[in-house]
Amino acid sequence: MAIPAGTSASARTRGGATLAIEAHGLVKTYPKEVRALDGLTFGVGPGTVFALLGPNGAGKSTTVKILTTLAQADAGTASVAGLDVRAQAAQVRHAIGVVAQRSGADPMATGRENLLLSGRIRGLRGTGLVRRADDLLSRFDLGRGRRVAGAHLLRRHAAAA
Repeated sequence: MAIPAGTSASARTRGGATLAIEAHGLVKTYPKEVRALDGLTFGVGPGTVFALLGPNGAGKSTTVKILTTLAQADAGTASVAGLDVRAQAAQVRHAIGVVAQRSGADPMATGRENLLLSGRIRGLRGTGLVRRADDLLSRFDLGRGRRVAGAHLLRRHAAAA
């Protein structure tokens, strides 16, 4: 659902529900005047399956980085789950889950080591971090120190389902 520029806030709903993702006039320029986004505006209703499609350099990854708070737009506004991605970045990160094209996991680290790293990135510390990592390893029957490739984990749990 594209939202024309200048649309009022009250019109930015679908079926009375606030949009799950909203972008208005997003602009992002990289060094050497590479303009990745030039006024991007769109809205996604709750429960909608949405895809960003386009050729290399069209701004898809830049848009995702802005919506997930990994980058800031030079101009424009965006919200996810009703939260402003600039002003409420921590709350946005807490409300969403993102699976990147390439894993951020260290293939030489154990599952536990990768979970501990992910937990630290999300702000967990101390015994709470260790307890959460151990709980997840136990829940998915992965053991405490095994070195298992991510793809193997996915195949193992998909076969069990």
